[in-house]
Amino acid sequence: MKNASRFTMGAIAALFLTASPALAYEGADVKDGGSLSGTITGGPGKAGTLKVTKNDDVCGKTVPDESGKVKDNKIEGAVVTIQGIAKGKKADTKPAVLDNAQCVFVPHVQAAMVGSKIDIKNSDPILHNSHAYIGGKITTFNVALPNKGQKVTKDLKKAGVMDVKCDAGHTWMKAWIVVHDSPYYAVTDAKGSFKIDNIPPGKYKVKVWHETLGETEKEVTIAAKAAAKLDAAIKK
Repeated sequence: MKNASRFTMGAIAALFLTASPALAYEGADVKDGGSLSGTITGGPGKAGTLKVTKNDDVCGKTVPDESGKVKDNKIEGAVVTIQGIAKGKKADTKPAVLDNAQCVFVPHVQAAMVGSKIDIKNSDPILHNSHAYIGGKITTFNVALPNKGQKVTKDLKKAGVMDVKCDAGHTWMKAWIVVHDSPYYAVTDAKGSFKIDNIPPGKYKVKVWHETLGETEKEVTIAAKAAAKLDAAIKK
């Protein structure tokens, strides 16, 4: 196990990007595919609220702090990715969605495949500006949405961990999008659980990433038509 929680989040994002070069992925029917499921645990979490400093007539005085949702030691919002699959199940063609809603990004954490699209929306009657970076430096999209109901679609051209902020003065707004080089990814639910299916049989490295707790890596073997389990812990 490799724990990178001692690094800054920018360093972790750069490490994640460097360690995961983009593959020329090919979608096809998977023969005798298996599945991987498990639970991500650890902590401590980070509960509480963030103070609103602008447009409180729309946003309210505070918004939830979603950066460390841990309950009963189960981590919500961890991203699990299987590395090194160049050919496997066909990717979902439905665009990812990032909504500016009640002055937070929805969802706070998600994953998508490189080469796919994302719909960036504004559900608030105020200006939002969604600005996404990889490694804290490389801009991947920068979208101004001054009107409620607006939507702009962008291509996700680079693999890596995208850090999204609002450049319209809403400094508390933050989101993360892990853009992977294959469709073999999942985001843990409120019980820390995940499942990835239709995996070609083989031995793989699996990465688990979390925005405040860091990342860890494990190896897993997927047998034909079998259900593999992987439980992992990450702690700051």
